[in-house]
Amino acid sequence: MCIRDPMTPPTTRAVATIDIGSSSCRGQLIDPSLNHLVRVTPRRRSGLVFGPDGAATIDPSQLLVDVGSILDELNLEAGRQAIRITAVAICTIWHSVIGVDQDRQPTSPIITWADRRPDTAARRLRHLYDQTGIYERTGCPLQTPFLPAKLTWLRDRDPAPFARTSLWLSPGEFVLLHLIGEIATSASMASGTGLYNYRDRVWDAEALEISAISEGQLSSVIDGPLGKLRAEHHHRWPQLRAALWLPAVADGAASTVGGGGYQPGDLTLTIGTSAAARLVHEQVLQTPRNGAWRYLIDAETQMTGGALSDGGNTLKWLQQILLLPPTDQLESELDLFEGNVGLVVSPLFIGERGPRWEDGNRGAIWGLGPDTRASDIWRATMEGIALNLARIASTLAEMRPIERVFGTGGALQGSRYWQRILASAINRPIMIPSVQETSLRGAAALAWTQLGQPTPNNDYAVEVLPDGATCDRLAQNRWLQDRLRTLET
Repeated sequence: MCIRDPMTPPTTRAVATIDIGSSSCRGQLIDPSLNHLVRVTPRRRSGLVFGPDGAATIDPSQLLVDVGSILDELNLEAGRQAIRITAVAICTIWHSVIGVDQDRQPTSPIITWADRRPDTAARRLRHLYDQTGIYERTGCPLQTPFLPAKLTWLRDRDPAPFARTSLWLSPGEFVLLHLIGEIATSASMASGTGLYNYRDRVWDAEALEISAISEGQLSSVIDGPLGKLRAEHHHRWPQLRAALWLPAVADGAASTVGGGGYQPGDLTLTIGTSAAARLVHEQVLQTPRNGAWRYLIDAETQMTGGALSDGGNTLKWLQQILLLPPTDQLESELDLFEGNVGLVVSPLFIGERGPRWEDGNRGAIWGLGPDTRASDIWRATMEGIALNLARIASTLAEMRPIERVFGTGGALQGSRYWQRILASAINRPIMIPSVQETSLRGAAALAWTQLGQPTPNNDYAVEVLPDGATCDRLAQNRWLQDRLRTLET
């Protein structure tokens, strides 16, 4: 189903944007003023598939089906509304990889950022190698989400498929390979692999050696237009024949731009499936502190941050396990009752990536009693995730002063209660964008910039202020949470 604006003037130009997320794919047509003209409802079949061994994968063939369905709708509506599609821009999840052979056939599923199976490989790499130099050059430590650990694990687990792999691609590159017959990646995507020297803007020789792959198995890094749709697809998507395709950008970078945090000193706190804190700053060379990472938004703009494995995924799990009512009903209950103020959750249910790396740790709930309600656990989990984001923000503030704070991500933007908790956890106002699909908007903004079309500044729907009582409670809970993490360690 598409949402159309009947007042859209003919011959309006638009960028077709596709977001390949952890739980779904979605798409929009966005004009140079960053207004969405057509919105495609999410296709959820391509979501993560979890396994009992820590697997978290996406089926590559299903991904192509999902993207194709989105393009079907965008193509149809572009024809109906006389919208000229100028370019196609893809944003996709960071730290995810798929191998393909010489015939473009997958040699592996898409191994995502959430896959825990490379944990052992990551620990072995940190034991065998001095990661200091790699960390300095790539901005990525030798940890589970990054490609050295993933590729090492794949090589050890399945040597034969690994040996016949011709290319190692992100989900976005995999889509480009099949639709336009070209592969390229953006600086933002490359910087999140753990293989890219962001200082010299080349693939890092030592990281490649550790991963047992060659530079020829990776895409060229290009921040500019690529080719056009393969002729075999013209009949299916005639509105895309003349459109230029752009290298895929990272969803985190796109969400930062689309949410407004594009100036040095802007801090973006994102809670979607997972969560992250990202500080945009001037170009610097010093190594990030305390296990933080450093990525690129584009060829010129850097950001440093930390990520959490637990975010909206954890609340979704709680709803299933505790048989909780819908979110709006839960939040109404929380508004009526203060609840068990001594309840503390340490949200490390699938390990953690920040504020420090804790591959093997698990979560904990402290303070349960006969008066504890399910909604109390729900609220305490929100608070635990918010406190972890606040810890990362404190570390980032040591690098340069924070000027503005923005809140993005479907889980955060869909919960006014969580917004207030997060503002109280950092004790600063947070600006919430007026648009929900900040990744799509950011991808469009970056695309129009590459096409030489300036875009306007973002607007905001609401400024969320800290709550004094919540600030006090979270200050107490932070101390208790720190004690729990010490015990878990």
